[in-house]
Amino acid sequence: MAAEQARAAAAGGATPPPLRVRTSGGTWFVLRGSLLRGRSQGQAAVVATPASPAEMMPVVFASYGLTAREREVALRVAQGHATGDIARELCMTPLTVQDHLKSIFTKSGVRSRREFVAGLLMSGTVEIWT
Repeated sequence: MAAEQARAAAAGGATPPPLRVRTSGGTWFVLRGSLLRGRSQGQAAVVATPASPAEMMPVVFASYGLTAREREVALRVAQGHATGDIARELCMTPLTVQDHLKSIFTKSGVRSRREFVAGLLMSGTVEIWT
């Protein structure tokens, strides 16, 4: 699939999106395909690398069914931002941030920021930044 995406993207002049796959052991990898140049016309190379937390965050948020705005709030919560900071960064009121948080907690099955971040940490989606 990564090779076919690379071929299609090359024909359209675009960069193919990375694919995320999970092994039977539960490890996530990112696959990136690109066309080889020179004598090997049409051949593609696919590189597999372990997925970083940043590369997995969209998958986790999509699995919860978060809206685009909820994803923006959830990302900042995972980074440890306070409600007021999130409100300023996203040009919304603190009350609106709280409404988004309620929805995020409901969709992810938790009751607090701590539970939400702990769930992300336990899943290996985020790392503790020092």
